[in-house]
Amino acid sequence: MPPEKRAFTIILEREEDGGYSVVCPALPGCVSQGDDRREALRIVRETELAKTQALIEQLEREKIILGIWQEIVDEELAGAKARADITNTYLMEIEANAAEFKASVVAKAAEVRRLQEINDAIIAHNDDIERQLAAQEEREAEQRKKLEDLH
Repeated sequence: MPPEKRAFTIILEREEDGGYSVVCPALPGCVSQGDDRREALRIVRETELAKTQALIEQLEREKIILGIWQEIVDEELAGAKARADITNTYLMEIEANAAEFKASVVAKAAEVRRLQEINDAIIAHNDDIERQLAAQEEREAEQRKKLEDLH
């Protein structure tokens, strides 16, 4: 199934010094400047893609660590159940902690999937912007040529 496309509002403003600034309010910290529109949009896209990828990688590392801890917890739980002198209360505490831990792993996995979907949506959105810019530049070139032909 292809990634879900998401549209993000981009605010592109011409600066007094002749460059452009671009902000994506939906993505905190996603701000860029460039000499032209294409450069400003490219930089903001790269910044957000890098930021999203770093978060995904961090969550993947945490998921691995959580998996290791889950194995340790499962081994401890199995050992505790094997010992007859462990009280029922202690066993219930371990099981409750294991359940909380499993819920945490599930939540982290869902977060990784969500960030991957956002990353895919950003890539798709930026591809759309690139196509729109190319089409606009082509129209502007045609208009310049028409003006030149008139003179």
